[in-house]
Amino acid sequence: MSLLEKIAISYSKADKKDKALEILSKDLKEEEKVKVNEVLTLIKKAEINIKEDKKEEALNSLNKALDKISNIVEIVVEIEYPKTLKAWLLKEIAINYAKVEF
Repeated sequence: MSLLEKIAISYSKADKKDKALEILSKDLKEEEKVKVNEVLTLIKKAEINIKEDKKEEALNSLNKALDKISNIVEIVVEIEYPKTLKAWLLKEIAINYAKVEF
């Protein structure tokens, strides 16, 4: 595991997803970075809506994030688990779905 990947894991555990994502996606093409940022923005919107108890809006954001994530290429990164950036984003979406449902 590279130093950059270890740093990304540390940021992720500290709930600083933006910084972790920046590190993990540093080698992406610009168009892929835009797609990843769109998904992350939708996840953030959902998190805010969950905190404000706006479940319907949160679900809408998460559904849009799922739609957009299908356009992201698989990028293999050596983070603990999951091992791809796409899977990492899916995990974040799933966590927020769980917050809405329970």
